[in-house]
Formats: sequence, C-alpha cells, structure tokens
Amino acid sequence: MKMIRIFRTGLSISVLSNIALAQLLYKGTVLDVETGKGLPAVSLKNQRTGAGGSTDSKGRFSIVAQAGDSISFQSVGYAKHALLLVRQENKVFLRPLV
Repeated sequence: MKMIRIFRTGLSISVLSNIALAQLLYKGTVLDVETGKGLPAVSLKNQRTGAGGSTDSKGRFSIVAQAGDSISFQSVGYAKHALLLVRQENKVFLRPLV
C-alpha cells in the first residue's frame, strides 16, 4: 500500500513537472517603433535553446519555446531587443539606429 502511494506521488510530480516545462507556440509581430509597420526578415533566437527563425513579410513570427525563455530580435539598422516570453501573443517594437 505504501509503495503504491509513493509511486502515485512520484507519478504526479513527474506529470506536473512535464506540464511546467511544456513547449508552447509563441506568436507575435515585430514593429518599427516610429512607424508602427511590421518589419520583415528580423532574426529571432531563443537564448536558452539556440532555436531561431525570422519574421515574414508583415513582421509576424512564431517560435516554440517555454514560458520564461528570452528571445532576442535583431535586424540591420535597428537596435537589438530581447523579450521574456510570458504571453503567447506578443508585440515587439524595434527602434531604428540613429
């Protein structure tokens, strides 16, 4: 009986930890802070995993990550920006370099 209870408790902890570490699809749009227009071809990279990608022609992106991952965004002519993922839908504003 004790062994079954220990097994159940261990299984519950294992399931909960897997849920907490779940990979989710995060989406968003990268915009020029001055014009509000979407920025194409912005590079993005998950600092924890190294996974990356780029925005589409309208500045939209998607990346599989965990909540709390830091995603860096960079594009020629714009200041680099990092975003800590807490929501699944995001807007990222990049500031042009002066």
